[in-house]
Amino acid sequence: MTKCQQLSDDDLLLAIERARVAIEGQKLVLAKLVAGTLEFQDTVDHRELVDTHILTRAMQESDLRDLEAEWQRRHDMHRYTLYTAVEM
Repeated sequence: MTKCQQLSDDDLLLAIERARVAIEGQKLVLAKLVAGTLEFQDTVDHRELVDTHILTRAMQESDLRDLEAEWQRRHDMHRYTLYTAVEM
């Protein structure tokens, strides 16, 4: 059982919202880094910093996709259960 599957519906929704907020925060941090250090763009330190934020955001987006997929799976299963109950 994955981490997502262990969460209650409320906790899953909260985790989805937190992931979305974290991703937006990463976008803002990256935008400020790029804007604030345009003259230092070609330095190794600047590139490493930007790469770190891009990687972090990519991992958060991957987690968000997993959380949203679990939410979708639960609701598809719920709809299927309701549909089969109506057929009987």
